[in-house]
Amino acid sequence: MNNHQNTTLHQLGSLLKPAEVLLGLALIKTSIWQNLSFC
Repeated sequence: MNNHQNTTLHQLGSLLKPAEVLLGLALIKTSIWQNLSFC
């Protein structure tokens, strides 16, 4: 793998990380709300 491909992958990775964090937070929030509504 050459350097250009490596930097492209790195940029993709740093773009995906915040998306993963937001998805994780959304999943946590929905599970909390579901638990609250079951109480």
